[in-house]
Amino acid sequence: DGIKPFLLAVSAAPGTPVKKQSAALNELTPEEKTQGWRLLFDGKTTAGWRGYRGSDMPPKWEIIDGALTLTKSSPVGAAGAEGTGIVTVDKFANFDLRWEWKLAEGGNSGVIYFVSEDLPKPHETGIEYQLADAKLHPDGKQSPLKWSSACYGMYAPPRDLAKPQGEWNTGRITVRGKQVEHWLNGELA
Repeated sequence: DGIKPFLLAVSAAPGTPVKKQSAALNELTPEEKTQGWRLLFDGKTTAGWRGYRGSDMPPKWEIIDGALTLTKSSPVGAAGAEGTGIVTVDKFANFDLRWEWKLAEGGNSGVIYFVSEDLPKPHETGIEYQLADAKLHPDGKQSPLKWSSACYGMYAPPRDLAKPQGEWNTGRITVRGKQVEHWLNGELA
């Protein structure tokens, strides 16, 4: 059986639009198709996604300017709160996940994988690739173990690898058997 990764993709403060860089971001090139790549988000719909422990997409998630965006955030510490967590419909075991993201000022989000829906909150079940404003969010200010690309609470990146506030970042998680890597902006975290 495959493992169902939990994906929070991009988070933003309410009313803060998150714009994608170009129309080509959510399209595969012919070469990528030949290599077996697959889109998890088409830039237009939430097809292939649903709420954690639910069947429909939570209304707090919207597509704004081609980016999957959390428009109504939950209080700090409420990870997995009603309507916040989303998961892919399909299951994955070994994967190379790549995505582009940016946060609202002071933002906090994450990509959690190896998730089970047996517990009420997704962060209680999986491993988190942290996304946090290291300068303004309490988690980021508290510890490098909570900076963007950290394996939350376990392994810190060598330094804050995130681009300046408001710029797009490129995240990557590779899972091959028991080997897991977190990457941020082309650097191994």
